Amino acid sequence: MTKDSYQTLKINREMKENFIEVCRRVGIKYSKAFVRFMTYCIEKNEIDLDLEKYEDISKNKLDTVIIFRIDKERKLKFKELCERSGISVSCAIKLFIDDVINAKNMKKYFS
Repeated sequence: MTKDSYQTLKINREMKENFIEVCRRVGIKYSKAFVRFMTYCIEKNEIDLDLEKYEDISKNKLDTVIIFRIDKERKLKFKELCERSGISVSCAIKLFIDDVINAKNMKKYFS
C-alpha cells in the first residue's frame, strides 16, 4: 500500500524520546512501529489497551510533535476502530507509546 496520508500527534518530549529509545533497542523505526500497531489492532478488530491510563498521560505537557506517513485506507480503518472504542487516534497511539515504554519492548504487539 502507498503511504499517501500523514498522522500528526502532539506529545510530551520525554515520552517521545523514551519511545524512540525503545524502538532503537528493538530495531524498528518509530513510524514503522506505529503502522504495525495500527495494523495489529485492525487485524484483531480491537484496541487492547488500558484506556484508564490515558487520564494520567493526558496530564503531560504536549511540547513536541510526531508525524508519520501511513496509507489512507489503514488510517481510516484505525480511526473507525478507535471511534467504536470511544477514543481518538492520538489517544490510542499515546497509550501504545506508554505501554511500550513501560514494557521496554513491543512483544505484546509484535511476536
